[in-house]
Amino acid sequence: MEVSSKKQKVADDVNSSGSSAEGDEPMVTSQSFISSTNVLNVTVSSMADDEFRDFIESSHGTPSDAPSVTPPIGNVASSTGTASDAPSVTPPVGNVGSSTGAPSDAPSVTPPIGNVASGSGTPSEEPSVTPPIGNMASKFIDIFEPYLPEDVIQDFPDVGDQDADDNACVGHKEPLSSLVAEFQSGSPIIQAKIKLLYDNYAALRRVRKDGNCFYRSFMFSYLEHILETQDTAEVDRILANIEQCRKAQLVLGDQEYVISEIFSLFIDLLKSVIQENDNSISHELLLDKSCDQTFSDNVVLFLRMVTSGELRIRAEFFAPFAGVESTGMAKFCQDSVETMGEDCDHVHITALCDALGVPTRVECLDQSTSSSGDLTPKHHDFIPMQSGASDAGNPPVPLVTLLYRPGHYDILYPK
Repeated sequence: MEVSSKKQKVADDVNSSGSSAEGDEPMVTSQSFISSTNVLNVTVSSMADDEFRDFIESSHGTPSDAPSVTPPIGNVASSTGTASDAPSVTPPVGNVGSSTGAPSDAPSVTPPIGNVASGSGTPSEEPSVTPPIGNMASKFIDIFEPYLPEDVIQDFPDVGDQDADDNACVGHKEPLSSLVAEFQSGSPIIQAKIKLLYDNYAALRRVRKDGNCFYRSFMFSYLEHILETQDTAEVDRILANIEQCRKAQLVLGDQEYVISEIFSLFIDLLKSVIQENDNSISHELLLDKSCDQTFSDNVVLFLRMVTSGELRIRAEFFAPFAGVESTGMAKFCQDSVETMGEDCDHVHITALCDALGVPTRVECLDQSTSSSGDLTPKHHDFIPMQSGASDAGNPPVPLVTLLYRPGHYDILYPK
């Protein structure tokens, strides 16, 4: 390709980079981005061939000093470093550190000064080479790949693969040592608590961080327990509880056809983990089903509906814990329970465990310590109401065990 045609390719690609190709995530476009690309288009188009070569070399340099093209998070000059509602992805024009921001004769792609998130504004000794985020990574490679050294191109991660790993509804079982690696440079208190977890737990299973993590964790952990134990008596017991939940929601005025469809999906899944049935499923297929977005969301919706029904039918009891009057419980459930992506806390867990009769333990991994300095992780046992009174001296063994870190739940596996 002649230099002049390469030059036009850069101009055309940059000028059209405000819209994403089919299948890409929508890109954030702003007037400032359009204006900047127009300046770059004019500048590149008007360069002579020698000037164009100099522009490419000065803009990208060698692998050792390859500049980063990082979309600003919030306001780079801001002391907060918080993201704005719709941050624009704008190639810097001229010198980012300049007070005027006027374009130079040959616009350079300049690394952000200091740490964008820190707000210090102090330049680091060696600016880090940070790959662009989301679609900008592929746009950057598409435009400049003919001019970038091979080892620089290889530094860019495969964004699609990363997204696939991060977005798995339910992950694979991992040794507990993976938590140590995750927090190896974190709080000493957290590290100490992880070591103490080794006394009772062998593994964990990560769940997607999307606000539905408690329900996904509860769902998979309980069904996995039934699959492994083949406890038909437990299945009969919970089916009776589910029927009581269905009747309660009809009393509350919920639509019967909606309830029946969602409840039937979970009942069929529950029966399928009993191996004596014709449509029995394996552990691998249970994981596959739990990772199917639509299927998994429908089971989460079932658990949310059960939780909502229990809270509303016992509104007078739960209202103080939810921070609402009993007359406002319906609104609380609509906003905080039935809506997908809404986090849950003690009141939600208590209601769900009471409704289904499933004893659940939650181990808390946080930075709290006792007055004596004891670092032993705290746990909360949610004992169903119907079994709590009669078995107070001999509480039931939890059927579900979860790991709680502020804002997120994963599945824990006792030794």
